[in-house]
Amino acid sequence: MRVVYVSTIERGGPLTHLKQLAPHVAEEGIDVHVLCSSDELAESFRALGVSAEAVQVGHKLDLRGAKAFWPRLGGADIVHTHDRRAGLFGRLAGRARGAQVIHTLHGLPEEIAARVESRAGESNGCSAGTSRSSAP
Repeated sequence: MRVVYVSTIERGGPLTHLKQLAPHVAEEGIDVHVLCSSDELAESFRALGVSAEAVQVGHKLDLRGAKAFWPRLGGADIVHTHDRRAGLFGRLAGRARGAQVIHTLHGLPEEIAARVESRAGESNGCSAGTSRSSAP
Protein backbone atom coordinates (compact mmCIF):
# COMPACT_ATOMS: atom_id res chain seq x y z
CA MET A 1 0.00 0.00 0.00
CA ARG A 2 1.22 3.50 -0.85
CA VAL A 3 0.11 6.58 1.08
CA VAL A 4 0.93 10.08 -0.15
CA TYR A 5 0.54 12.92 2.33
CA VAL A 6 0.13 16.42 0.87
CA SER A 7 0.73 19.77 2.58
CA THR A 8 1.30 23.13 0.92
CA ILE A 9 2.01 25.19 4.05
CA GLU A 10 5.39 26.14 5.52
CA ARG A 11 4.62 25.89 9.25
CA GLY A 12 1.92 25.26 11.82
CA GLY A 13 -0.03 22.54 13.53
CA PRO A 14 -0.85 20.53 10.40
CA LEU A 15 2.88 20.10 9.67
CA THR A 16 3.62 19.17 13.26
CA HIS A 17 0.87 16.56 13.05
CA LEU A 18 2.18 15.25 9.73
CA LYS A 19 5.75 14.97 11.07
CA GLN A 20 4.40 12.79 13.87
CA LEU A 21 2.02 10.76 11.71
CA ALA A 22 4.07 9.91 8.61
CA PRO A 23 7.01 8.16 10.36
CA HIS A 24 4.63 6.03 12.44
CA VAL A 25 2.71 4.92 9.36
CA ALA A 26 6.01 4.13 7.60
CA GLU A 27 7.11 2.05 10.60
CA GLU A 28 4.07 -0.18 9.97
CA GLY A 29 5.54 -1.16 6.61
CA ILE A 30 3.43 1.24 4.52
CA ASP A 31 5.11 2.97 1.57
CA VAL A 32 4.83 6.63 2.67
CA HIS A 33 5.65 9.68 0.59
CA VAL A 34 5.18 13.35 1.54
CA LEU A 35 4.61 16.20 -0.90
CA CYS A 36 5.41 19.46 0.87
CA SER A 37 6.03 23.11 0.11
CA SER A 38 9.82 23.43 0.17
CA ASP A 39 13.09 21.58 -0.16
CA GLU A 40 13.87 22.43 3.47
CA LEU A 41 10.65 20.76 4.65
CA ALA A 42 11.25 17.76 2.39
CA GLU A 43 14.68 17.35 3.98
CA SER A 44 13.14 17.49 7.46
CA PHE A 45 10.79 14.62 6.53
CA ARG A 46 13.67 12.64 5.03
CA ALA A 47 15.57 13.11 8.33
CA LEU A 48 12.60 11.35 9.97
CA GLY A 49 13.01 8.42 7.59
CA VAL A 50 10.15 9.38 5.26
CA SER A 51 10.41 9.86 1.49
CA ALA A 52 9.54 13.47 0.61
CA GLU A 53 9.77 16.07 -2.13
CA ALA A 54 8.84 19.70 -2.62
CA VAL A 55 5.89 20.75 -4.76
CA GLN A 56 5.34 24.48 -4.54
CA VAL A 57 1.79 25.79 -4.81
CA GLY A 58 1.83 29.53 -4.29
CA HIS A 59 -1.87 30.29 -4.00
CA LYS A 60 -5.32 28.81 -4.59
CA LEU A 61 -5.25 29.73 -8.29
CA ASP A 62 -1.75 28.34 -8.94
CA LEU A 63 -2.65 25.85 -11.66
CA ARG A 64 0.99 25.29 -12.61
CA GLY A 65 1.76 24.21 -9.05
CA ALA A 66 -1.40 22.09 -8.93
CA LYS A 67 -0.43 20.37 -12.17
CA ALA A 68 2.79 19.23 -10.51
CA PHE A 69 0.76 16.97 -8.19
CA TRP A 70 -0.50 14.81 -11.05
CA PRO A 71 2.61 12.70 -11.80
CA ARG A 72 3.55 12.49 -8.12
CA LEU A 73 0.25 10.89 -7.11
CA GLY A 74 0.56 8.00 -9.57
CA GLY A 75 0.41 4.66 -7.81
CA ALA A 76 -1.01 6.11 -4.57
CA ASP A 77 -3.64 3.99 -2.87
CA ILE A 78 -4.44 6.78 -0.42
CA VAL A 79 -3.92 10.53 -0.79
CA HIS A 80 -4.22 12.34 2.55
CA THR A 81 -4.32 16.14 2.38
CA HIS A 82 -3.73 18.51 5.29
CA ASP A 83 -4.58 22.11 4.33
CA ARG A 84 -6.90 24.06 2.02
CA ARG A 85 -4.69 24.22 -1.07
CA ALA A 86 -3.58 20.63 -0.63
CA GLY A 87 -7.23 19.67 -0.25
CA LEU A 88 -8.30 21.63 -3.31
CA PHE A 89 -5.66 20.30 -5.68
CA GLY A 90 -4.58 17.05 -4.01
CA ARG A 91 -8.11 15.68 -3.62
CA LEU A 92 -8.97 16.38 -7.25
CA ALA A 93 -5.75 14.84 -8.57
CA GLY A 94 -5.96 11.90 -6.15
CA ARG A 95 -9.51 11.05 -7.18
CA ALA A 96 -8.62 11.38 -10.86
CA ARG A 97 -5.74 8.95 -10.27
CA GLY A 98 -8.10 6.44 -8.63
CA ALA A 99 -6.82 6.82 -5.07
CA GLN A 100 -8.93 6.88 -1.94
CA VAL A 101 -8.80 10.47 -0.68
CA ILE A 102 -8.79 11.67 2.91
CA HIS A 103 -8.75 15.31 3.96
CA THR A 104 -8.09 16.42 7.53
CA LEU A 105 -9.67 19.73 8.53
CA HIS A 106 -7.13 21.17 10.96
CA GLY A 107 -8.13 23.88 13.39
CA LEU A 108 -11.91 23.57 13.18
CA PRO A 109 -14.02 22.85 16.25
CA GLU A 110 -15.56 19.38 15.99
CA GLU A 111 -19.10 20.80 15.78
CA ILE A 112 -18.24 22.94 12.75
CA ALA A 113 -16.25 20.17 11.05
CA ALA A 114 -19.24 17.79 11.39
CA ARG A 115 -21.55 20.37 9.77
CA VAL A 116 -19.13 20.98 6.90
CA GLU A 117 -18.81 17.26 6.25
CA SER A 118 -22.55 16.61 6.37
CA ARG A 119 -23.27 19.47 3.96
CA ALA A 120 -20.54 18.29 1.59
CA GLY A 121 -22.11 14.84 1.58
CA GLU A 122 -18.86 13.14 2.47
CA SER A 123 -18.89 10.21 4.83
CA ASN A 124 -16.98 10.62 8.03
CA GLY A 125 -15.33 7.29 8.69
CA CYS A 126 -12.45 8.81 10.62
CA SER A 127 -11.96 11.08 13.59
CA ALA A 128 -13.78 14.39 13.79
CA GLY A 129 -12.34 16.84 11.33
CA THR A 130 -11.36 14.20 8.82
CA SER A 131 -13.45 13.42 5.76
CA ARG A 132 -12.99 10.48 3.48
CA SER A 133 -14.28 9.75 0.01
CA SER A 134 -13.32 7.42 -2.78
CA ALA A 135 -13.11 7.88 -6.52
CA PRO A 136 -16.47 7.54 -8.31
